[in-house]
Formats: sequence, C-alpha cells, structure tokens
Amino acid sequence: MSDPSCRAPTRLLELGWQQPAASMSEGTTNYWNDEQLPEDGGAVAERLVATLRDIYGVPEPTFLVTSGFADTGPYDETDLPFGLPVVQEQPEPPDASAIVAAGPDELRDLAAAAVQAVIGQEAEFDADGDIPVPVGNTVVYVRVDEDAPRIKMFALLLHDVPWKPRVGHALNATNGRLGYGLLTHHDRHVVLSHQLWCRPFVAEHLTQAVVGMCRTAEDLDEQLQQQLGGRLACERQDGAA
Repeated sequence: MSDPSCRAPTRLLELGWQQPAASMSEGTTNYWNDEQLPEDGGAVAERLVATLRDIYGVPEPTFLVTSGFADTGPYDETDLPFGLPVVQEQPEPPDASAIVAAGPDELRDLAAAAVQAVIGQEAEFDADGDIPVPVGNTVVYVRVDEDAPRIKMFALLLHDVPWKPRVGHALNATNGRLGYGLLTHHDRHVVLSHQLWCRPFVAEHLTQAVVGMCRTAEDLDEQLQQQLGGRLACERQDGAA
C-alpha cells in the first residue's frame, strides 16, 4: 500500500503492515505485507478496512473510487467489485507557452529552469557551460549553442570502441528505432546526441527531450557494450568502475 505521507505510521505497524525500506534498492518504499490467501482472507479484509478507516478516513465503501488500467485497457466499472466507480484522471495540460529568447544568456536561463523541473533540484552549469544530468552509467549534458537558438544534448555511452563496419551497421540499426537521439562513432567513442531548435523556446519540448535522452542512454549503453565491446562511460581508464 502507498505510504500515507507520515500519517500515523505507528498505527500502520500496529495493523500488521511491514516497515518500508529506505530505498528501492533495499526493497519496497511502501508499507507492505505478505499474505497467504485464501487462508488469511479474513485477516487481510480486516486490515484493509481498518487501514482505510483509520489512516485514510474512509468511513464506508461508497466513498471509494478507483482509476487505472487492466490488461485490456482502462478500468471499466463492470469489471470491478463492490460497485466501485471509476474516475479517469485528467492530467494537467503541459505548458506550451513559447518564448523568443533575446540571446544565449536568456536561453541558458530558460534551459536551466526546464532541466530543474526534470531533476528536481537546481540545475548548475559546469566549467564548459553545460548542464550535467547524471543517469545510470553516464551523464547527459545540456548545452546552449552560442551561434544559433539551439540546445544540444549529448551523452558518452562507450569508449575504447575501435571502428569496424559492424559497428556502423549496429549503430544504424539502433538509430532506426530510437525515439530520441542519434548514435554516432567518433574517435573510439559511441555518443548519443540530440538537438532542439529553440526559436521559439518551449519548456515542455526541452523537458521531454531531456527525459527521452536519459531513458535512451540508460537503456542502451550496456546493450551496445554487449554488441560492440568497449567500456562504459563510468569505467576508468584501468577498467575499474
């Protein structure tokens, strides 16, 4: 069950829920319990009712609603027990406002604000003028072009990959199915890059591009290493991580 944001955690433990882990790497970060059904069915029902009543303030089932997806698509009320009504969540529309930056400095400020929305903390520029976004084994860098209203993103996925025809074939085949980014080989490096034209600048475009680049980099580097060899970006020159 979801953590009720520090509402009566002691009561949750009293009801039989197990303490959540500190991080996902150590287990679930939600309160939980292993049950044996149907033997424990009555105890589970009592625990759920008490949790909904005491922790979430639900006085009776008519106050419950649900939303989500089944294997065949969104929940349908005819598929749910107890007559639970289905509420389809309406996401807030993204901010599609367009801004024409006066120059690179203003575009950098806009880019930093957009990246900050993705990483959840202040976006800082490094010595090269890039915003580093660590992800998995690598770092996605966000760079504002000085000569054009353009933002470049790039991430080193592999190094020490010698050029061979099969390297080009593998990268071309992978490029054909990428949603974000382009894979290239240069000077024994495999790099993922993406460019975004920013006249006008739309923050939602950059946030989606940063998320797409991070997911692509995280998904691809180890796969490509298995195909092409080389070393991951996080590995030092001596080969140790």
